[in-house]
Amino acid sequence: MYTSLAEAEFSEQRAAQYQGALADYPDAWEHDIVEMLREVQPSSGQTIVDLGGGTGYFSSLMADAVGPNGEVIIVDPSLSQTSAVNRGKFNNVSVLVQNAEEIDVGPRKVDTIWSRGAFHHIQEKEKAFLCFSNIAKEDARLIVADVFQEQATARFFDDFVARTCITGHEVSYLSAEFARTLCARTGWGDPEVSRRTMLWKFASREAMALFLMTLFAARDGTDLNDCLIAVDRHLEFSELPDGVYLHWPMTVMSSRRRH
Repeated sequence: MYTSLAEAEFSEQRAAQYQGALADYPDAWEHDIVEMLREVQPSSGQTIVDLGGGTGYFSSLMADAVGPNGEVIIVDPSLSQTSAVNRGKFNNVSVLVQNAEEIDVGPRKVDTIWSRGAFHHIQEKEKAFLCFSNIAKEDARLIVADVFQEQATARFFDDFVARTCITGHEVSYLSAEFARTLCARTGWGDPEVSRRTMLWKFASREAMALFLMTLFAARDGTDLNDCLIAVDRHLEFSELPDGVYLHWPMTVMSSRRRH
């Protein structure tokens, strides 16, 4: 029995395909790594929550930066995803299989809460923000990098991913206005909200489509051309001498815990 929609969405087969996509295309998210490190700026001794961190793709880099006196806590509702975390590599990475709305890592201990590409799966967003306030130190940072309302990526999700994904993709996207309201109601300062475009790199258009279909666990029988048609309809890509770059729009919201 699954305790949340997010847990059910990333169970078993979908989790395996997500992990397979990153294993088969290890360079696809190089730009996301650069942007994550620029936003989070992990430093020695910090405690960082990687919300929706799943397999620990970004966590290992943050763990290296915070060092032995720091800690990275992966919080994710999917046991199937978090079971792939290589905890043997870093002694300063821990995993909590919890929903964002129920997160409990101890009061006032966290320097930074970071979430990338997961917040649209959270059902009770205000409750989640209140949980963040409870675990955050004074002046702690909250950074949410996600697909927001009306972005091309949201349309791609609603058109192609929700239709073809083995678990569906019934989600709720933030708007900049609601993000500001959530911060105001839960002890966070007025956030900075900016649009970004990640560049996902592939060897060809076909590789790009295969990555998307694997990452989002398209059902058997989904046609490669259907994915490329949806990309052409909603997204952009550049074909350069060193490969194909998919333009993946996201929004970054950054706020600080009020005293």
